[in-house]
This record gives sequence, structure tokens and C-alpha cells, in this order.
Amino acid sequence: MVAADPGLAVAPMWWSAVRIVSKNPSDAVIATMLEVADVLEAKVQGDDGEYYDA
Repeated sequence: MVAADPGLAVAPMWWSAVRIVSKNPSDAVIATMLEVADVLEAKVQGDDGEYYDA
């Protein structure tokens, strides 16, 4: 995945069916995932079911 905004973190993410997954994301990666989720009108959810807000 390549971010259009150079200020966003670049991280490995995998697309699987209806999910985009990243293993042990840093805060910067979570911020990038929130940006992607905003474009896709989706949510970012952690392993324990918690949701992250922008």
C-alpha cells in the first residue's frame, strides 16, 4: 500500500475478503489505517474488539 500523503506511515497491510489486516501496528500505522478507513467509510477495530477513532 502506498500512501498519497507522504506524512502517513507505510506499513504492510493485507486485504482478505472484507477486511484489511496489519499485525502489531504502531500508532503511525493505526493513523494510516484510520485514513484508509475514512476513504472506505469503514472502521478500525483492534484484536480485543475495541474501535479506534480518528
